[in-house]
Amino acid sequence: MALGIECLLTDILDNARSMALELDTLNWRWREIEAEMRQQVETVLQDLSPNPVELPPALCLFDAGWHPGG
Repeated sequence: MALGIECLLTDILDNARSMALELDTLNWRWREIEAEMRQQVETVLQDLSPNPVELPPALCLFDAGWHPGG
């Protein structure tokens, strides 16, 4: 978050461009992490019940290997 704020506040165009590129890289990596976690969750749900209607309206899933921000 600090990098995003710094990027918005800098008056130096080259620094802003560099920080924006770094933020873009971080954002794409986060999307990859989320997609991996989503696939794992879908597998868990499929294992719980092949019919989604049979699942409760809300579930809380945990895996020690998942990113804490996911």
